[in-house]
Amino acid sequence: FQKTLRDSNRNFTFDHIRITNSKNHDPILIIELGGTFLKLFIIQKTKGKIKILKEFKKAFYQNIIYSPQILFKRLASDIFTFVTEKERSSIKQAYFLFNYSQKLFYRTPQLLDGICENFGKDHLSRDIIGHQIGQGLEKVLQDEFKNLKLSISSDALAGVLSVYQKSPIPKIFFNLIAGTGTNLSILYQKEEKLQFCNTEFGNFENFSPSSFDLKLIKKTAPGYQLEKMFSG
Repeated sequence: FQKTLRDSNRNFTFDHIRITNSKNHDPILIIELGGTFLKLFIIQKTKGKIKILKEFKKAFYQNIIYSPQILFKRLASDIFTFVTEKERSSIKQAYFLFNYSQKLFYRTPQLLDGICENFGKDHLSRDIIGHQIGQGLEKVLQDEFKNLKLSISSDALAGVLSVYQKSPIPKIFFNLIAGTGTNLSILYQKEEKLQFCNTEFGNFENFSPSSFDLKLIKKTAPGYQLEKMFSG
């Protein structure tokens, strides 16, 4: 862990994460936006088990310049198509897994939000970096979902929180993401508080690339050396 911190070429953000156990059996909307796909789920927790009621997946991005307004309206259009009018009346909670580098903070005592720090390597964008993601999407969705509350997350955070399905809970837990991109996140206990560390280690460069890696690095945009060597 300490070596990972020393090898990083960027500053780390540590956040105190609060865990609450919900007993609400109402359906929940899950929105996941990664480097390639948009995935939507409606889930329900019953008797301690989570059931997927319906799901949807599509390639999301086009060769356009994404502003926050364009991004949120495109997401809302797909969500309104996915969720029927009848289902909207019963969904009061949504989680948005925004799988990009972001500064997390509590917008309310229960709702996480994030300020976007990076919007991928290939997606054209304007004004998304530095924008508050959760509140922005929540306002657009409330046109059709009355009283909807949306909390931000990411694959980095959701992955480490899966440790709460284990017993006993380890003092430190590593979550390795290997997909279109790669990342490593860490959840650990410090002074009886839960700390979250998103390393964004796909951006690390203290590695010796092979001849194949060197050719790939020369043909692509600068940065993300480990991600190019490691991921799909």
